[in-house]
Amino acid sequence: MNFVRETRLIVGWMGLAGGLCLTLGSAAVEPPVMSEKVLEAQLLAQEPLVHQPVSLVLDAEDRVLVIENHTLPGPGAAPATEGDAIVWLLDGDGDGLLDQRKVFWQGAPEARDLAWSDDGWLLVSCRREILRLRDTDGDDVADEVQRGWVQLDMEGDGVDTGLTGLAVAADGGVYVGLGENAGVSLEMKFDRGIPEFQEAEGGGIWRVDRGVRRPLQVARGLWSPFGLCITAAGDLFAADNDPDSREPCRLIHVTSEGDYGFQSRYGCDGVHPFQSWEGERLGTLPPLAPVGEGAGGLLGYVPAAHPQYRGLPAKWVNRLLVASWAEHRIDGYLTQSRKGSSTFDAAWGTLCQGGLDFCPVDLAMARDGSLIVSDWGGNRIEPSGKGRIWRIQLKQVLSVESINVPPVTRDPSLDWVDEILTGPPPTADQILEWLQASEPRLFHAAVERLSREGKLAKSLVENRLQFNGRVRAGLLLASRRGTEREGLDMNQLPPEVDELVRVSLMDADPQVLLLALHWVADHQIRRYAVLLEGLVTDASLTPDLLRAVITAKLRSQQREFDSEAVTAELHELLENPALKGARLRLALRALPREDPWLSVAKWKKWISASDGEEQRWLIHFLGQTARDAEAVALLAELAFSADAAPAARAAALAHLIVSVDAAEKLVPSLESEDLTERAAALAALVGLQPLPAAVQRALQKIEDPQLQDAVARARGEAFVSRQRPGATETDAWLRHLDGLAGEPSIERGREVFMTSRLGACSRCHEAEGLGEPWGPDLAADSRESNAWRNLLHAMLQPSAEVAVEFAAYQMLTADRQIHLLMPVAVAGGRHRFLNPEGRLAALQEGTLVQRVRAQKSLMPAGLVDRLTDQEVRDLLAYLTSLKKP
Repeated sequence: MNFVRETRLIVGWMGLAGGLCLTLGSAAVEPPVMSEKVLEAQLLAQEPLVHQPVSLVLDAEDRVLVIENHTLPGPGAAPATEGDAIVWLLDGDGDGLLDQRKVFWQGAPEARDLAWSDDGWLLVSCRREILRLRDTDGDDVADEVQRGWVQLDMEGDGVDTGLTGLAVAADGGVYVGLGENAGVSLEMKFDRGIPEFQEAEGGGIWRVDRGVRRPLQVARGLWSPFGLCITAAGDLFAADNDPDSREPCRLIHVTSEGDYGFQSRYGCDGVHPFQSWEGERLGTLPPLAPVGEGAGGLLGYVPAAHPQYRGLPAKWVNRLLVASWAEHRIDGYLTQSRKGSSTFDAAWGTLCQGGLDFCPVDLAMARDGSLIVSDWGGNRIEPSGKGRIWRIQLKQVLSVESINVPPVTRDPSLDWVDEILTGPPPTADQILEWLQASEPRLFHAAVERLSREGKLAKSLVENRLQFNGRVRAGLLLASRRGTEREGLDMNQLPPEVDELVRVSLMDADPQVLLLALHWVADHQIRRYAVLLEGLVTDASLTPDLLRAVITAKLRSQQREFDSEAVTAELHELLENPALKGARLRLALRALPREDPWLSVAKWKKWISASDGEEQRWLIHFLGQTARDAEAVALLAELAFSADAAPAARAAALAHLIVSVDAAEKLVPSLESEDLTERAAALAALVGLQPLPAAVQRALQKIEDPQLQDAVARARGEAFVSRQRPGATETDAWLRHLDGLAGEPSIERGREVFMTSRLGACSRCHEAEGLGEPWGPDLAADSRESNAWRNLLHAMLQPSAEVAVEFAAYQMLTADRQIHLLMPVAVAGGRHRFLNPEGRLAALQEGTLVQRVRAQKSLMPAGLVDRLTDQEVRDLLAYLTSLKKP
């Protein structure tokens, strides 16, 4: 990695170079760097005038009202009895800066957000309540306080639990976010009305209306929606923070009764098969776009004309602005309806990028179009006593008589959702058409509508075998939704529903099976125990489905979900000596990647009892999980054993780092009659110099034309042909590979995929149940009609196209080191990342101080430079032979 070049990239963008500091009050403060030269960031206030600002709002005169957090533990925290403060920050001398403060009200218990209601009250969302404040005598102090306007009875106390963001609709209805609550049940009550009970479902969005005594759940399956926003078109959006092991944070276009996939009861890491983060589980909805870590304030930017306009340039109008606390920046998302679809696309750009201590939390727009930004003032979540308020504005004042606001239009297909949900009674043909739509929101709307059409649903269920898996899944979801709405006892289901669940648990379609298992697990249904026991030994399952089966089995026994209990069930399964073949491979793949239970003694038993392809697979699995000297010794024993099969020796060699002193042990493999074993031995010699005489003699004996380039590489000689095209010439590469002698070998391509000194693809990609799941699904790519070309193009130019879910980041750590990494998980205060070598790296909370999305792939360029032409061709042959499990 070129640290000098990457450091310059980050520092140049962050503006950490000299000459960019402002001085206000007691300390120099670095302003964020604007993405456009016509903009500037003006520091309006900092400590000691303001401390730990969180949410802010402006009044009709653009005066700033902000929450000061004093209830999180830390050096800047006030006594807990005082609670959080809501403070006016005022310009006392008219110079445009804030120099006075006045406490509007203090005593808010863990305040999160502010919003003005349509009747003049200030709404304050706190962890366990929404309270209302009003100043009736004009002295800027709240003299009317209504506690418990919304009350939340819960036990959870994590940072992401409880009530979060607020948004007020044009009709006066109030939307409020709810954090995931760590799987603890809760009860919500509005204005002393009827309580609404929620059991371990994760975060969501609720609506409360005056005159309606019961809060209404609008959306579920979120983690912690701290930012809510209603746009000029009336669309509700949310900025949702991410669980422990499922990045990124999400920008969500909220659909009524939408399920966004997260459930606390299945763990806070977000990776259980019953959880969905990107709409991957049928029936859940995908996010609009990924957003920065620590997403908070969300603002639909639509300024008005003003004689002294200081707002953003035209390109930012109609964008959703999102403050990213942990990534020290504000981004803008241009949302627009995708033609022929009922969802949005989002093109994004960065408005400003700050330095280490720029931690934007919330945004508000002033009458002149400028942005007022609250800044926590430090990169740790604990209060430090710091805090800033910024104004982002044009450097030059403009007289703007009108703003060219692009018309806010709805794609006609968005009306399909409304028609499905509220239109006349649908026909069977209409329901079937909607359920087969690829658009998730149309499918979701069809399920919701069918769940209210009892007779039609019953008729379609009776004929379900006529329909494809997607329709069968929709019928199952609609039946579940209908029974839940009616409040039926899930252990006493009507016969037709019971039969539907039963046959769905035997359905060959994995999506239908997963949904049936999810239903059983969520409601702890006991009556399908025999079916679940049979599924545990079904070799046709995927690892995710096996974990889902075990979870449903445990839940049906009235046990709470526990990932360790699932693992214990897998251990018990693997202890069965009759477990062999596909069932053994499946159980091993379902285990946690670094399970200490996998001892060398167990590996010896499984490998010795197998042969052929089964043995090769087990050795590769051992190689990718080997973490100690004992496991490496077993690999060496297999690699150099005269009694082992050639395929077994080749598989073991793929994972060994052979020293010069041990190189002579490779001679028998170099002289093997098996071409794949000889190729594996040649790969093990890469980088070893000087070679022992016995090895050199063995190399001289290799005459196979397809191995001559590998022989040259082993000797340390040039091995790349002069006819090899450049990295940007994909079509020329195709012709070049076409002209090679002989036929490509899938078997040797597999070893290139697995061998760390060659392709090392398995460090980031999975194939045949081997490797790691960090990168794109290559089996999916292999099914495309032009798969060979697409895969070759990705090898040659890995940064040409990078999907957002595989985005890498430039990471700045507290020691001022720059790293290119891809986020993988957060657990126990430690961030885990993948580096370009395919290795996991861990950073402790607080050491990561800056991250910027990179414009290149984590996969390093130059993969083909260490492969022979034959190895490139073999690897492509292997990848295009893969089948989706």
